[in-house]
Amino acid sequence: KKNIVWNSVGTFVMFFCQWLMMVLVVRLSGYADSGILSLSVSCGNVFLIIAAFGVKTYQVSDIKDKYKDGEYLGAKIWTILLTVVIGCIWTLLSAYEGIEKTSILLYMIYIMVYSYSDAVYGSLQKKWRLDIAGISMCVRNIAALLIFCLVLYFTKEIRIALVSILVASLLVLFLYD
Repeated sequence: KKNIVWNSVGTFVMFFCQWLMMVLVVRLSGYADSGILSLSVSCGNVFLIIAAFGVKTYQVSDIKDKYKDGEYLGAKIWTILLTVVIGCIWTLLSAYEGIEKTSILLYMIYIMVYSYSDAVYGSLQKKWRLDIAGISMCVRNIAALLIFCLVLYFTKEIRIALVSILVASLLVLFLYD
């Protein structure tokens, strides 16, 4: 029960914080940055589909441990690298302006950290420790929301705010996950 509750809470917090970020960017920086963030999220989520590549599905269904966790994490690294290459090429060839291209790339890299964490969560799921994954999602997304809002408020620069959530997400990955 504890695993289900924490994982559900973590997932809810993740989606709530993402929604709230989209709402608050208008108040903190205006409609132009809101549009850039919305574009970045829309494009980034397309690339997240490529990075996911079903690795977690295979990982959690491997009940006989045919492959080690490191192999799944390695596969995730390869799908992320492929995604980043495809995303960079697509973004650089797009007709967007420089600020939009940079924001798309920063957001894409930010969600690639989440994609890697998802493989870590797969390892935890097999060990019945989704409570750790749920706590991670809560910490990562609350920290990202708070840091994004503070940085955007003080700098009025969407790209610096996106760098800040990337750094926050990497810190949670390395220090907690």
